[in-house]
Amino acid sequence: MKGLVKNFKIPIIIACLQWGILLAIDADSAFFIYIRNAQGNVEASSVLLRWVTQLLALVLLCVIWSSGWLLAAKLRAGDRAYSRWFRFFSIYFGIQMLLMLILWPGTWAWDDIMTVEFSVRCYGIFAWQHIFTSIFQMVALHIFPFPAGIIIIQQLLIAICVATSLLLMEQSLGLKSLRNGALDTAIKLFPFLMPPVLMYQFSGYRNGPLVYLELLLVVLLLKEIKERKQRCAPIWYYIFLVSLLAVVAEWRSENIIYFATGACILVLRNYKKIYYKASIVVLALTLFTAAHQVQKYIMGEDDMYAIASTMRPAVELLRRAEPLKDKKEIADMSEVVDKNYVDSHPGMHGELVFGKAGIRDKHISHQAYQKYMKGLTNLIIKYPGVFLHERVSLFFAAMGIRGDGLQMTNVQHTVHLMDTSYANTHLDFMRNSGWLMVRPFAPELRKSLILALGQQAYDGKESPLFYVFWNGLIPIGFLIVALFYGIRKKNRLLFGLVAVLLIKMFAVILAEPSSWIMYYLSQYMAGYVLLSYWIIMMLSRTRIQKGA
Repeated sequence: MKGLVKNFKIPIIIACLQWGILLAIDADSAFFIYIRNAQGNVEASSVLLRWVTQLLALVLLCVIWSSGWLLAAKLRAGDRAYSRWFRFFSIYFGIQMLLMLILWPGTWAWDDIMTVEFSVRCYGIFAWQHIFTSIFQMVALHIFPFPAGIIIIQQLLIAICVATSLLLMEQSLGLKSLRNGALDTAIKLFPFLMPPVLMYQFSGYRNGPLVYLELLLVVLLLKEIKERKQRCAPIWYYIFLVSLLAVVAEWRSENIIYFATGACILVLRNYKKIYYKASIVVLALTLFTAAHQVQKYIMGEDDMYAIASTMRPAVELLRRAEPLKDKKEIADMSEVVDKNYVDSHPGMHGELVFGKAGIRDKHISHQAYQKYMKGLTNLIIKYPGVFLHERVSLFFAAMGIRGDGLQMTNVQHTVHLMDTSYANTHLDFMRNSGWLMVRPFAPELRKSLILALGQQAYDGKESPLFYVFWNGLIPIGFLIVALFYGIRKKNRLLFGLVAVLLIKMFAVILAEPSSWIMYYLSQYMAGYVLLSYWIIMMLSRTRIQKGA
């Protein structure tokens, strides 16, 4: 540690000075307010969160400045790997910053505004969007105390993930490089410039940065498999890897499959000493368990999140249920959702019932929740066809093949950011919040770009290209083709990668509360990454054959 501080003394001093100046001018006051109790005193939890996240902001600044310092030294020394990494990073980050200026303050739309509106600005945790989301956003806001600051830090993180993933794919996973540098970079970067991916990585939703952390994690795990018999990396690398594994696996519940997969890979790694392997696996398990328990503690006895996730199938099953035959199940579910209300509103799906029937405002005991889940489970067993039909219909709606009227995106909300006649209480809050720099630099250009990315008109009517760019079945189709290709060629690495992604997709299908395409961003981006990989390999093979 002493040597590390000595080597990076100057950037660490710069980071500390920047952090100190932000504290001295009380930059936090431009965004944050303290939570106060009934007597007007500041809550201790609010103070604690402020200083924990302030220290994390200092760590982040030290990492950013030290990384920049190291990169500059490596580039001056002519290091080929760092030069290659910087090429990917600079091009992609440059594109991101250009888009940031146009999309300013980001593609904020609905729940992502709720996170900063109700919790983050008060030094609080919005558990529904996970503790990691609130902590990440608080840390970013300590550095840039305005909503766009979150997006700027997010883009930096994403660009680092993209550049690192591409470099590792070239070094360890056999990805070739084309002689035409511009064509090579364009093909490798296009999966990260697809409209749905961009619309969410410029938003405050957790899916935006998470999908890129997943990408980096998958590449690192594949690298571990390919190099399992080689000499182990330094311990700091494995601390980073298991920390990344814990974060990705915990940030969304369906990502638990990454933890199971990653733990197996680490166990099978050919470490020279058994205690080395045991220490790494135990550390991974400890970090994941700790994060999960903290999230669970903050959520408390609130089962409303799970109820909201099951409301769509619950409503359809109650419609099918027979008053006499299914009397017990109907009674078990009645404290949460009433069959009479469902039957009297035949055109209302579960998500609307959740809001219109006042379910989200009810105080539902844990015992009532357990009875509800028991009744719901029994109805699923009795009427599996109803359940599967509802789930599959919602999946196809999310895929965009039936139009934007059914697929949920953030396009039609965020495009109206400055439109005061548009009914969205969260956009109203952001407009009138008094926060710094919430107004777009170029409002009309912003609208045009968002509608171009969304392939929609201002009234929501989709263009023909919507069914290409926002069609989730196309990249999922690439994944399925890759799965069968892996089976045919006995490529266990490819087969295992795609199998994990598809298992995760089926988990989402069973649990998704609405038809948001963002739930499938992992599969969407992965499909186009595999397509990009295949195009590069085909072009490089053609070049070799022509040369021969």
